[in-house]
This record gives sequence, C-alpha cells and structure tokens, in this order.
Amino acid sequence: MRFTNRSFGVEIEISDCDVTEGRLANLITLNGVQCNFESYNHNTRRHWKIVSDSSLRGRRTMEIVSPPLSGAEGAEALRTVCKVLNENNAKVNRSCGMHVHHDASDFNRSGLRNVQMFYAKFEKVIDWFMPRSRRNRGNDYCGTMVRDNDVEDTVRWIETQTNNNHGTYHGRYYKLNMSAYMRHGTIEFRQHGGTVEYRKIIAWVVFTQAIVEYARTKKVRATGQVTLAKLFNTLGWYNKAERDTITEKSVRFLSKRFNHFVEEAGATITNKTDLR
Repeated sequence: MRFTNRSFGVEIEISDCDVTEGRLANLITLNGVQCNFESYNHNTRRHWKIVSDSSLRGRRTMEIVSPPLSGAEGAEALRTVCKVLNENNAKVNRSCGMHVHHDASDFNRSGLRNVQMFYAKFEKVIDWFMPRSRRNRGNDYCGTMVRDNDVEDTVRWIETQTNNNHGTYHGRYYKLNMSAYMRHGTIEFRQHGGTVEYRKIIAWVVFTQAIVEYARTKKVRATGQVTLAKLFNTLGWYNKAERDTITEKSVRFLSKRFNHFVEEAGATITNKTDLR
C-alpha cells in the first residue's frame, strides 16, 4: 500500500522552547509555512497555528497544529516545521503527545466500525512502537481499545455495534478518537508520544493512513494470529513493489522501533521482524 493523497493533520505538543509562541510562529512563516499564534481553539484553519494546551507540563508549553495536509507537499511542510522546532530547541516530556487526524469524509458506518476493529485487533502489536507510557492502559489521554484484556471479544463486540454513526468508543481519550468524526469528519490517532522528530511523525502518519485506507472497505477477523508480520502483511507492506519511497522508509523505521522496544523491555515476544 502506497502513501496516498488522503488529507491528514498533525498536532505536535511541546513542553518547552527557546522562543515565545509568537516568535516561533513568525519563524515558521519565515521558512515558507504560514503559521499564526492564536488563542485556544479547535477550529480547522488553512494555515498552521500555535495554541495553548492546559494538559501539558513544562516551562513554555504549546501545541503546534497543522491545517489539512496531503501527499508529498504536506510531508514537506511538516518537515519544515519540525526543522524550525529543532532549531529552537523545542522539547517534549511525558505529558506531551503527537496526534494525527485523517480525513474520513468518504467513510460509512461500516468503515468506521472497521477501523476500530483493526486497532483493537492489533493494539498489542502497535503498543510496541511506543515507549511504556503510551502502551496498554498506561495513559489517561489515550486509553486502550481492548475491553477486559480480551482482543477477540472486543473485535466481535465492535462489529455488532450498529446504533451510532461515529463509533463505538465515545469521548476523545482513546488511542483511536472516533468522536473527531462528528466534529471534524476525521479519525484521530492519539497514541503516539510527544516528538519533534520528522522521521517519527511521518512514519506514524504513513502507518495510520494505511490503517484508514484498509479499513474503509475491509475488516479484520476477530480470531487469528496477531504479530508484527501479520500487521504489515494485512496492510500490504510485505510487497516491496507496492511500497513507494516514503512508505519504504516508514516500514523500516517502524520495524526497527518495534524491535528496539521489545529488546529494551526484555519482553517474551516472538514476533520480531527483520524486513529485507
């Protein structure tokens, strides 16, 4: 599966920076990406914006929010913003997250259920892309999709839910925020930890977009093997001929990140992979 032109947006939370919010917005604009410093709001803009976020801890906290982006042009704007953040010593701590929205205006009720089923099915694998504070039930701002630690029962339960349009999980604070569909027409992925590293952000954008593209028309089974290899194979990522450059880099980065966290934890898990 290749990186598509489906629009996406990112929210980058930081805990400190060498410059004020207004100065940072000006520097991003001077680098060719329009950015404004605004009062707190949830409005979708045509430009990047910097707003406050009361959930963050630190000396100079702020959230950098993109407009809808797409394709290579959107990725390049994201790279520029990350460059400016790093040049001005933007920092993150455990209170920070990095959230990605994907346009879901072409989704029906079935597709919205499918994306929840997919995330619940593979959550235990996806967790190993993340540091400990973003795994399982470890964070109040990105709660688990799996009920009672039973993956198969959760997937079956989601599949039977037919009484609403926007998703089974109500409220913002799940790894997959389905309430964003009612407000913005998007699906929000909230699990990623805070970062200002472009390679981490774009890999997560590509990965979560692949989930959205898959789930729009297909669903996973409740039963069956759950491994990293199975996850990548489901997304069509084991066929090198089908991977463009940005997807290739993302696949390799996520594979290495998974292996790193498994090794760091000394976990008894056997689904490590070495993509060739």
